Amino acid sequence: KSYLSFINMYKSLYTKKREEIDIKARNVSLGLSKIAKASEDVNNMKKVLAVQKEELKIAEANTQDMLAKLEVGAKEAEIQKQQAQVIETECQETANIINKEKEEANAELQAALPFMEQAKKAA
Repeated sequence: KSYLSFINMYKSLYTKKREEIDIKARNVSLGLSKIAKASEDVNNMKKVLAVQKEELKIAEANTQDMLAKLEVGAKEAEIQKQQAQVIETECQETANIINKEKEEANAELQAALPFMEQAKKAA
């Protein structure tokens, strides 16, 4: 009986260990398939990243070109602003001269009005 119980115990231990090994083998297999899938995904992402890097380089170049054009435009606008300020100053000076001459002409007119009134009355 001792030998038979030893064989039965061996059989049950063997069955239990085999089930544990089968579970571990399935887990390892599943892990390896997940690693393979992840590796494939990483390779696909690398390809997408390479394409996006090229697109980014093109976009950066376009941005630099646009920025350069904007800087040139800003400089031209500043020059035109300065020219407009010069013209505005000249116009203001001319307006001041005209106003001064107008005041002088009005003063002369006011001085001449009494003489004109006398001339009308005399005529």
